Parts: sequence; C-alpha cells; structure tokens
Amino acid sequence: VGPEKAAAAAATKQEVSMFYDLLAGGIAGSVSVLVGHPFDTVKVRLQVSKSSSLAEATSAFGGFTSLFRGLAAPLSTAAIVNAT
Repeated sequence: VGPEKAAAAAATKQEVSMFYDLLAGGIAGSVSVLVGHPFDTVKVRLQVSKSSSLAEATSAFGGFTSLFRGLAAPLSTAAIVNAT
C-alpha cells in the first residue's frame, strides 16, 4: 500500500467521522431541546403568573400544547450548535 492510498483512506475515514459527529450532535441537540423546552416554559410561566399551581398556569396560557410554542427557533439552532 503506497502513501497515496493510505492518505486517501485516512481522508475517507475523516469524512465519515465528521458526518457521524454532525449527525450525532444534531440528534443530541434536538432531543435536548425537545425535552428541556417545556420545562423552561413552565418555569417562566410560573414566574410570570400569579397562580402557584402548575395546572392553573398551564391552562391560563393555552393548555398542554402551548408548552411547545416557540420551539422552532431553538430547535433549528440546537443541531448546529451541538454538532460542532
């Protein structure tokens, strides 16, 4: 095996490794936002609302599905931030 073939094999391995790093970071970042965003939303709503009950605060802002409002922006950047 000549030096050219060894260099080509190393470059191919590096490219695959970078792809897998990007993929793994993207998945990890996305899952992190999907799990953490509703908790952060609940925290902020409890701080803002006058009620001390989680159910009252959630229903006042639109119910369970409202916990995922505003998810698009952090979700779109999480994959890029965690993949690097």
